[in-house]
Amino acid sequence: MTGNAERVSTGICTTPIGSYNPDWAVVFEDDKRVYFVVETKDTGTRVVDLDKLHPSERLKICCGEAHFKQLESLKYRVINKVSELAVALKDNRNKRPI
Repeated sequence: MTGNAERVSTGICTTPIGSYNPDWAVVFEDDKRVYFVVETKDTGTRVVDLDKLHPSERLKICCGEAHFKQLESLKYRVINKVSELAVALKDNRNKRPI
């Protein structure tokens, strides 16, 4: 099983302040199913500090979490850097469906 991170190109979640477009979707090649939706926000801290983000960014992330929570087989993550995608994939590889 191999996974690919694909850049999301269109808004997939409507929020009170407009369309929200997370940065990445992770799809496994064996079945083309999306398992992760990922937002990258580097706040200069080990873990993303939402308090350091603009209020509109926090709201979009909040709406994204609520939206994707409805999909049991999909995980929504907010990470600092794209390089953390590999860690998230490795940590959850044996926990499918995610």
